[in-house]
Amino acid sequence: MGQGLDAGCCVSAWRGTAAAAAWASLLLLAPPLAAADKPAVAPKFAPLAGQEGYQEIPLGVDSWYVAFHGTRSHSMPTVEAGWAARAAQLCLGAHKGLFVALRYVGEPVVRQAPTSGSTSFRPGWLRPAGAVYVPIFIPEANGPPAPYLTPSRQGAILCVSSADVLADPSRARDGREAIDLARKAGYAIG
Repeated sequence: MGQGLDAGCCVSAWRGTAAAAAWASLLLLAPPLAAADKPAVAPKFAPLAGQEGYQEIPLGVDSWYVAFHGTRSHSMPTVEAGWAARAAQLCLGAHKGLFVALRYVGEPVVRQAPTSGSTSFRPGWLRPAGAVYVPIFIPEANGPPAPYLTPSRQGAILCVSSADVLADPSRARDGREAIDLARKAGYAIG
């Protein structure tokens, strides 16, 4: 009774049975316990190729629609960090140190913007121009669609030099801080 269990004796008795096949498949599919402790793998920080990376579409002066896509091995906070870092890169390239994540394309976030309810613009300044283009990521354009959901962050941004021009200055995010957070998340950003 005090003897240790010999694993070899049990394996030979189970070999070839349906129960053995079921246990083997469970053991092969189950992730190791230590895997939960490891940080998620950062997606590559590069233009979209295949199913991961970033895309952007210029919307206007200092405004872009930015998308960042990961794979199933990436966590949503990691993808969010990559999205913010790409937004920061675009704004820093335009010599603007801050960016605002817009809730929708064209959201009026600047105090003196003519579309924010100000009546100081000329009548006829904003004319109906037909359909409005809304960028949508279509996976088929970059290969077959993935058979599973993957983390992705998409949204419009506006680059600003100072938070003082915003109606709600607390929404401004510092570009350099966003890039530093992405580096801490494992991105290789030059």
